Formats: sequence, C-alpha cells, structure tokens
Amino acid sequence: MIFHSEFMITILISLFLFYDSSNNVQYPSQRFNIHNNNNNNVKNHMEQQSTLNINEHERIDSNPESSYQMHNVTVLMLISNQKELPVHYETLKPTMELALDEIRTKYSHINFNLITRRDHHDCESNLMGAIVAEHYFNDRIDALIGPICTKGLEQVARLASYWNLPLMTAGGVGVQFSDKTIYKTLTRVSFALDRVALFFIKILQDHDWHHISMIVDESDSQSLLIKTSIEKKFNDITDYEIFLDKQILSDKIHHDETLYDRYLLQAKKSARVFFLTTNTEMTRNLLIHAYDLDMTNDYAFLVFNY
Repeated sequence: MIFHSEFMITILISLFLFYDSSNNVQYPSQRFNIHNNNNNNVKNHMEQQSTLNINEHERIDSNPESSYQMHNVTVLMLISNQKELPVHYETLKPTMELALDEIRTKYSHINFNLITRRDHHDCESNLMGAIVAEHYFNDRIDALIGPICTKGLEQVARLASYWNLPLMTAGGVGVQFSDKTIYKTLTRVSFALDRVALFFIKILQDHDWHHISMIVDESDSQSLLIKTSIEKKFNDITDYEIFLDKQILSDKIHHDETLYDRYLLQAKKSARVFFLTTNTEMTRNLLIHAYDLDMTNDYAFLVFNY
C-alpha cells in the first residue's frame, strides 16, 4: 500500500472541513469547570484558558487587507508496531510532511502543526489510549491520524468520539468499526472487512453453496481479523442458511507438513467449499497439498489476502 502526498493532502483537507465541528471539543479544563462552578481556582484557570484559546485559535491576520481569521490546527499522527497492514511510520511521516508543504500553499489562513509519535510497543498493549490522552491534555490536538492496528485504534477511536475529535486512519478494517454509534468521528480510508465478508456471502448465494469449511491460522493477525468478520456476517444472515465448519491450524504445522493433509481431509468431511484464512505461504502449501489429494474440479477454494 503506497501513500502518495496527494492522498495525504486529501486527508488534511477533510480534517480542515471538519474543523468547525472540532471547535466544539470539550477540553479537560472545560469539563472540570462544568462540575466545579463554585471553585475560584477553576474560574481563574478558565480565564487563563480563554486567553490561551484566543492566542492559539482565534488570531486575526495582521494584514489589514485580510478579513479572515488565522487558525492553528494541531494534528497528531500516532503509529505503533503492527503487522495487520503494510503501513509504516517510515513511509507515513515524510509523506505527511510533503503533503503539509503543499497544503499550506492552498490554505494560507490555516497554520497546520504536525506532531508525529511512534510507539515501539506491540499493538496488543494498552498504551495507545494513554499516549493520545497525554497529547490531548498537553498539546490541545484538533485532529488525529492513526493508529493502524485494531487494538490500538479501538482505544483511540472511543476517546476521539468522546472528545469530538476527527480521526482518520488507513486501518480499522474490522467489522466493529462500522458502528457509528460508538466510533462517531472515525473515518477509514482503506477497505472494510464487513464488505469483503458480504462479497463472499454473495458468491455462496449465487452458487447455492451452504456447507463451508474455514481453515484458519489464528496466530496470524490478518487471518484472525478475516475469520472474525466472516463469522459475524454469517451469524447476521437470516434469509440464507450457512453451515460453517472450522479447522484451526496448529503451530506444529510449520515443522510437520503432513498436517496439511490431515486438516484438508478433516475439512473435506464437512464441505467441498473452503475459505482459506491463512498467510500467503500457508495458502500456497494448502493448495499444493489439496492438488496432491486430488481435491480439484468438485472443490472450490476461496482465498483473501491483503
């Protein structure tokens, strides 16, 4: 997946168009004031905060010929270590900087400030929410880009929704992110697995296939996401009956290729249509072993890799 500067410019323009709504962000001091109206210290704090708002967000251009306000927009780009999608900090950071250089020439009344943060922890950790909260409190961010991975994005997107901050990501391919009652300010600029699952279901319906066997490598994050999405969509269907069998691949398969035959023969007992939710290497091995077992012609293999 290659991110061109024009693509990132589109993201930033969209953030600008969303800027009016982000002006309604309730920063921590504002919420604090709501619940402590009788506290003099809070009142003083809010007076200081109001001065800060004027200086940072409502500066009038000193040029007398200019009639528009100058806006400061702080964008946080947050990326962590992840293997779900081929999107990396080393690619995104310089691309965003190039995009900003170009977009500043088009929107001279907006001062874009880009903060980039790379977290070296694994995406499975619970740090993404804490990191974005730190920048929210200290840097008064107006918009977010990233994270890419599902676990980190779930934390950040919920916070962004509560804070009314626009959030854009090239990730969020999981089915759960389609729920706009939870992820209200999230915009995904990549594909969505719920649409992929519906595409597979349409294939089954067109061929009148009802018995499916899914062969899954749950140690692979991409495969696990696909499996979860397909299962959820299968469960949501009420007008078409699907019988789903699952074969979960063992880690031992990396050292014993005879296990490929065992899984295929077991899956064959339930269906002649197979979903292979495995990485590229495993998919290749499964198809080779299926050919050796003469599982051709009367058998169909559906594969999705990204």
